[in-house]
Amino acid sequence: MRTTRLTQLMFVLGIGAVALIPLSGVNQFWIFFITVSIVQAILLASLNVTLGYAGLISLGHNALYAIGGYATAYFTVSIGLPVGFGILLGLAFGVLAGIALALTTLRARAVYFGIITLAFLFLTFETVSKWEVLGSFRGFPNIPGLSVGGYVFGRNEYYWFALGVFVLAMGALQQLSSSAIGRSFVAIRENEAAAASLGISPFGTKTLNLAVSGGLAGLAGALFAHLSGGIFPEAASFTNALRLFVAIVIGGTGTFAGPLVGIAIISTVDRFTVNWTTAQPIIFSGMLLGSLVLMRFGVVGTILTSRLRGLFLRLPELEIPVENFKRTKRRQPRAKRVNVLEVMGLAKRFDGVQALAGVDLSMEEGTIHGLIGPNGSGKTTLVNCLTGFLHRDRGRVVFQGREVKRARPHAMARAGMVRIFQHPETFGRLLVIQNVMMGLHLRSDRNLFRCMLPIPSRRRSEQELLGDALSVLSRVGLADRALLPVGSLPYGEQRLLEVARAMAARPQLLILDEPATGLTSIELVRLADLLRELRSSGMSILLIEHNMEFVMGLVDRVTVLERGECIAAGEPDLIQRDPAVVEAYLGERIPA
Repeated sequence: MRTTRLTQLMFVLGIGAVALIPLSGVNQFWIFFITVSIVQAILLASLNVTLGYAGLISLGHNALYAIGGYATAYFTVSIGLPVGFGILLGLAFGVLAGIALALTTLRARAVYFGIITLAFLFLTFETVSKWEVLGSFRGFPNIPGLSVGGYVFGRNEYYWFALGVFVLAMGALQQLSSSAIGRSFVAIRENEAAAASLGISPFGTKTLNLAVSGGLAGLAGALFAHLSGGIFPEAASFTNALRLFVAIVIGGTGTFAGPLVGIAIISTVDRFTVNWTTAQPIIFSGMLLGSLVLMRFGVVGTILTSRLRGLFLRLPELEIPVENFKRTKRRQPRAKRVNVLEVMGLAKRFDGVQALAGVDLSMEEGTIHGLIGPNGSGKTTLVNCLTGFLHRDRGRVVFQGREVKRARPHAMARAGMVRIFQHPETFGRLLVIQNVMMGLHLRSDRNLFRCMLPIPSRRRSEQELLGDALSVLSRVGLADRALLPVGSLPYGEQRLLEVARAMAARPQLLILDEPATGLTSIELVRLADLLRELRSSGMSILLIEHNMEFVMGLVDRVTVLERGECIAAGEPDLIQRDPAVVEAYLGERIPA
């Protein structure tokens, strides 16, 4: 989704109006108040990166803010470094704290992640309030203000400085959100398993997300420390954490303007209830509950899901005609084919159930290999072991001539093995074209600094990737569905979308787990033609399917599993005549 010209104009006019406030002769108290709100908006934007884009519930995000403030205070007051270096060190310490938080939450998900961040907040509060090096409960007073070349910034100058930093930070986040890195954050939020199958590392993505978010929070803490002239343990208090969380929920998580609206509302309430020390947490809690009941998506989110959505957001422009896209070039057949995949003695047990009992499988490059068997025979378990979603108990796997010691989903996708799942695993709240763009992750520019800058070459690259995504959709017959939400597609088209998303990654081995389920006869013909075309281009395909007429008319070789064991392997005609296969699965020979 892209912002409309009206949204861009509103943002520019809003920033211009805010920049002119100091020239209006307003009281210096209000200059200070608005400057604090601008700094808090940066902090709230950092929480939005974690909570809104990656879906990580951070309940103690202002601990990163406090760390940035204390870092710049220590280095400028105790060490005597210039204020500019102190602010940069505040940002750097925020990044390090974010990475440390990611490392300690490796396996935590959903509410457990939130509990750990809350514990991190309490730990930070206790550390800064009792460690004498950081001023103990007295905090760090007398922090110097910003100065350049001997000129000390007054309230107005610091106001414009903070506003400039805010504009740069929001611009960088806007660029990041429309890049491959931003898409990877959303992919982790929507469907972690599907993201991993496309080469997106869940842990690496979360770590990067918390590093970016921590850097912004640390920057906000450093800016506040030099604005107020002091930093105190209350910066890491639970009340401030609650205030921050309420602000982002009221504003709207995962939206560009959500932090701005949220901080405007919460700062106003805070200003008029500043003396109500006991009542403030109750007021904030009531605001949070009221927002969740009345506006589940926050103020901005509610507007963007209403009929007014078209005024502020527009669908991406699909400028290049689908007919102009080039298909994958056909590879020249080799005189002698090599094996793209070799599986030897692969075994997997679940408690007392032997799901796989020493399975062997050999698959030639540039072929379609069928994997069939009755329900519960171990087909999906085998695929999960190959792609790293399950760890095998024993056995060897050799992929493209290299032995795979320990398979991990994102690593196998990066090596060239991409799969679709037995049941639809889509990014359900996104558009069809956005789902396919996720499949292009490994072919996208993933340099963090380039993704945060408005570089023309990256824009051209993104436009080319958009064209590739459209081309893939055209090949599965879904080009006219590109701008529809995935949830509006029927089951069969969702399966085709998964195939298109996996194709977009251009893997060496494409694993399809029952892709024909739910397809109409016309869609089955289209899928069969597509798989033949992919085979002729040199792609290897491992096909799991129960539709025997579909399989036998398509594959080059077949492997049959029963009760976790390989009972037959060979060409389709021979497999159909094999007595063991007929007894175990087919029941009768399928007509040619």
